[in-house]
Amino acid sequence: MRVFAYIGLPVLLLLNAGCCKTLPVMPDPVACSFPKAALEESCDVPVNIGDGATYSDLIAASIADRNALRKCTAHDRLLKKSIQECSEEMARYKSKIQDVNARYGTRY
Repeated sequence: MRVFAYIGLPVLLLLNAGCCKTLPVMPDPVACSFPKAALEESCDVPVNIGDGATYSDLIAASIADRNALRKCTAHDRLLKKSIQECSEEMARYKSKIQDVNARYGTRY
């Protein structure tokens, strides 16, 4: 009986390994990467126009607000693009998992 345990069992395991089906290995889960600096960045608040402001002050505040709005819009577009790319990657990954489940889920 000891001889079987030392010789026969490993041989049976090797033979069995050739007969068993293997499951596909799925890649690591999706990790969405957002630019860290963009996540920490916030939009500037509008310029406060105080009492006694001149027309020149009003124009300067308007230009500053417009530049801040332009920068904020670019920031929002970057975040939107990053979120869309992440959502698309998650959908592709989910599709792969569903495909594997459909092919192998009922067999085991």
